[in-house]
Amino acid sequence: MAFIVIYDANALYPNTLRDLLIRIAQQPHLVQAKWTNEILDEMLRALKRNRSDITEEKAAGLRELINESVRDCQVTGYRPLIDALELPDPADRHVLAAAISEIRQKCVPPGAPLAGSRSLRSEPWQCGMMTLPSARRRTTAPSRWRRAAGRRGTTNSRSR
Repeated sequence: MAFIVIYDANALYPNTLRDLLIRIAQQPHLVQAKWTNEILDEMLRALKRNRSDITEEKAAGLRELINESVRDCQVTGYRPLIDALELPDPADRHVLAAAISEIRQKCVPPGAPLAGSRSLRSEPWQCGMMTLPSARRRTTAPSRWRRAAGRRGTTNSRSR
């Protein structure tokens, strides 16, 4: 069984790293890569802020390529958990909420109370996290993702 990995905006920002992570996610049984629209929004805002050549159209195209390149990549239903989480940086709560939501969908019986639960506030979450150095690199959307996804028949269920 593949590990569930939430790719954060800082991992998806650099083109080379984004390309590598998406290629890894396209390999069966290695990782099950996930992200949220909020994570993609954060990454695309940073790209547009730092790269004047990234227009709204290019950003929308990149979002589409990223989402289409990995099957079942979108995490939904995590928003009710955000307010129940306490982290040193409150801006990171959405990433942890997405991870908990994914784990809950796979491990916790339906209807189990999590959102707003006091245990979320006091429970220390044992989540692995890999931090990446800040890097500013070329950020074009590789067409090879689309070709690789097409060869494997891998598409995002939301896009079809």
